[in-house]
Amino acid sequence: MTDESRDAALFELLAVIQPRITDGAEARRIAELLETLGSTMEPAVIWWRRAADMGDADAKDYLQELISDGIAERRPSD
Repeated sequence: MTDESRDAALFELLAVIQPRITDGAEARRIAELLETLGSTMEPAVIWWRRAADMGDADAKDYLQELISDGIAERRPSD
């Protein structure tokens, strides 16, 4: 499996499960898995931000680290 096909499969899977994620801890776990499996941080950062916005304290802390490291940023509207 190529990186492109793996990424396409991950995005398809996430599109299916996204509406069912209602808890910050679930979103954090997706972020952790994406970070482990993904070839770039972009998809993981999206889910770290989502988990933080859902109130997950660990995700908030880690997102702040990613922002400090220049890996993630927050737009004023976020």
